[in-house]
Amino acid sequence: MKKIVYGVLLLLLSSCGKDNPRICCMNVQGTLNIVYKNAQGQNLLDESTPGHYSTEDLKLFHIIAGQKKVVYNYNLDAPKGMSVIKEGIARLHVGFNLNDEGDIIHKDKKVTRGESTSIIQLNESVIDTVKIQWESKPGSLMITKAWHKDKLVFDPSNKINGLDNYLEGFVIQK
Repeated sequence: MKKIVYGVLLLLLSSCGKDNPRICCMNVQGTLNIVYKNAQGQNLLDESTPGHYSTEDLKLFHIIAGQKKVVYNYNLDAPKGMSVIKEGIARLHVGFNLNDEGDIIHKDKKVTRGESTSIIQLNESVIDTVKIQWESKPGSLMITKAWHKDKLVFDPSNKINGLDNYLEGFVIQK
């Protein structure tokens, strides 16, 4: 019995080397929060705001291999790839497409960087395009920058974050 325990212990210790990072320690940050405000500064995701955006009308599309693909996975808690969070400030919590081979702009032994584009349809006439830059390295996969209509709106390395410190994301004025 001692030989089995020592064997298992040896196997576990040998699998934690530098060349084999542990999957349990992966930090994945593939979502951002977006707050939509009207010209008066009212939150357009708040149901009490006149002309607010209805959650039923929301759609998310990812551009994959040049094609616009609707996001829908009935197995997820947020099958549309995004959800409206109403606690605190009402915001759209959006999951972006990360780590797709076709989006890679740089790759070496230590880091892979890519850019991907997503389209957020708020209703039949209001559509937003968000481009993100992501970075993958051992132990992490995260969004590093985001642009809305070619304007940089999220870049934590340069302290560009349109929301409070505890939320990562930005504000879009309509």
